[in-house]
Amino acid sequence: MVPTCLEQLFAAPSLAHFLEAYWPRKPAVAHGPVERLGTLASLPELSTVMHLLDIYKDPVMVILPDERDESSAIKVDARAALKLYRNGMALCFSSVDEFIPEVDRWLQSIRRELGLPSATWARALIYAGGAGAGNRPHYDANANIVVQLKGTKRWTLAENTDVIDPTDRWTMSSPQLPAELGTEGVSPPRQMPESAQVFDLSPGSVLLVPRGYWHSTEVGSEETLALNFTYSQPTWAEVL
Repeated sequence: MVPTCLEQLFAAPSLAHFLEAYWPRKPAVAHGPVERLGTLASLPELSTVMHLLDIYKDPVMVILPDERDESSAIKVDARAALKLYRNGMALCFSSVDEFIPEVDRWLQSIRRELGLPSATWARALIYAGGAGAGNRPHYDANANIVVQLKGTKRWTLAENTDVIDPTDRWTMSSPQLPAELGTEGVSPPRQMPESAQVFDLSPGSVLLVPRGYWHSTEVGSEETLALNFTYSQPTWAEVL
């Protein structure tokens, strides 16, 4: 029997086991040779930053080094992005599924396996960064399935007990509290909780980062490429 996408990514004994044990609240990680990722490991478009810049037609997000966070970024064309990348800045390619049909096939297959409706905002992103790149602690309003394709990256994750199922992104370094708290006397942490877990990803590793989980990243000693399947689960507020 051909394994589902999630079974293949997480080396899960069954899709039902993965959904019961992890989705949508608990991080999951799997390691193994990059070849186990099937077509994702052999796509030339995902092999180097140069290949991505050749096929990617939208402006590229360049994460500025002052904040080490997507809240401080600019969008430039491919030529300018390559120059800035070579000067040590990290890049984010959003919605690469629009340019790589096989990535879109995986994106939609995983969405269906997770039981998410077709109206879910699903997209695939590529993060590229050199040694020392990374993101400060923050949480996202969406779930991420991270597929490490090249290089190594350290992820630090911790459960968010202050904001459950957030509808917006928030960074610990932000001077303003997230509007979603809405209660005086409640304050989110300004550094990673002691309960945080560390996951070291290498080519072939896959990590589920649940919606709202605190996380930060740190690239290893060489350039890295990571593919993120990102799903913004519909909220009851949106349904109403």
